[in-house]
Amino acid sequence: MEDKIPLKVLFAEDDSITRLEVSKFLENKVEKLTVAQNGQEGLRLYQKEPADVVITDIRMPIMNGLDMVRAIKGFKKPKAVIVTTAYNETDLLIECIDLGVNKFLLKPLVLHKLEAILRDIAKGEE
Repeated sequence: MEDKIPLKVLFAEDDSITRLEVSKFLENKVEKLTVAQNGQEGLRLYQKEPADVVITDIRMPIMNGLDMVRAIKGFKKPKAVIVTTAYNETDLLIECIDLGVNKFLLKPLVLHKLEAILRDIAKGEE
């Protein structure tokens, strides 16, 4: 069995099927996983216990992922931010670059690729 990736990860996703699928995968891969249903909940959980890596959907109710990332970076900057979206829009990509997002992944997510990215982050290569 492979060693767990030594990272605390916050995963924010409003779609229940994606949230369940990705969180089930990640809970077996990373040291600690915290899961949120929207950006507001993600921000609250991050303020309570900051994560090393934030993985977030962009379009979510209550508070979107990019607003959450902005607020998180004002609180305590994580090692990395990975943004996921089903929308391949240039303006979103530019906003992610401006925010200093490390990775921009289109859905559906390729889980082994996400795992490889997290392993690189843990090694300081991302």
